[in-house]
Amino acid sequence: MAEVVTVSSRGRITVPAAIRRKMGLRSGSRVVFLESGEEARLLKEEDLEQAFDAFDRMRRESGLTRKRMNAFVTEAKARLWKEHCPNRRSSSQDP
Repeated sequence: MAEVVTVSSRGRITVPAAIRRKMGLRSGSRVVFLESGEEARLLKEEDLEQAFDAFDRMRRESGLTRKRMNAFVTEAKARLWKEHCPNRRSSSQDP
């Protein structure tokens, strides 16, 4: 689904009703914008927190340190970027 919205002079946007319904957003819901290069992704804050909690639980259960888990994530991100977008530079390579 693609929706076009206009950014106001104060930097505000209105999330389209269909997207609000699909995501379960209501007045007072908190959202997170994840920026990557020229793109941004909108997530519900609670969904992001649940994902972080799940990853942290798996990390602890596997006995990995945070430093080693971060290294795995960095390696996987680079590999996936290279496989799926071979003609684009990753955000880590941007000047």
